[in-house]
Amino acid sequence: MSLIKKTGIWLLSFLAIIIGLAYVLFFLNRDFIRDEIVHQVNKSIKGEIALDKVGLRLIADFPRATLRMQGVQLWEQKADSATSNRQPLVQLAELNLSLNVAHLLDDKLTIERIRLANGRADIINYTDNSINLLN
Repeated sequence: MSLIKKTGIWLLSFLAIIIGLAYVLFFLNRDFIRDEIVHQVNKSIKGEIALDKVGLRLIADFPRATLRMQGVQLWEQKADSATSNRQPLVQLAELNLSLNVAHLLDDKLTIERIRLANGRADIINYTDNSINLLN
């Protein structure tokens, strides 16, 4: 076997191991990752979001990694006893964020593509000309 073939096989094996480890680490920590996404987003908005599941796709959208969120809901206001029967402003069956992997290695988060699936949004234009999505 030539040196080029051996090197190619070694590199592909190494890449497969790295991808496999990334999937295992993500799978083992997916609940923590989901909770951290919800926590960080909720800290930065006036409303509130909730997610049912979070998944990762490393190969399907290569060279990007896709963060797949299922059961996404967004409310205009945070929950309290006065808003116990509130309805979500936005509901999505699926939200996919394609991330630039090279930028992630440099501690930068670059979202290159967003895909929404099977959702609905109830947009309200208030009398002061503000829109509930932007509140």
